Amino acid sequence: MKRATGFTLLELLIAIAVLAVIGAASFAGLRQALVARERVAAEAERLADVQRAVDLLAQDLAQLALRPVRDAVGREEPALIGGEGRRPLLAFTR
Repeated sequence: MKRATGFTLLELLIAIAVLAVIGAASFAGLRQALVARERVAAEAERLADVQRAVDLLAQDLAQLALRPVRDAVGREEPALIGGEGRRPLLAFTR
């Protein structure tokens, strides 16, 4: 009598269970990678905005001319004002 060859039902169930576990782990890892990519993209955009602002400020400061100006009352004010507390950290006059 010839014996039938092939996989048993138990072997197939175990193989399917192992494949399901590997698939679930892969999906979770892919999901985490996509979330991390979105966060990195948002931070990169924020950093680009900050760098753009710093570049604009550097260009403005490079073109600064130290000429005093007069305020509305007629008193002389410096071209560049900096301070702490209630005064602005940096103020331009024109």
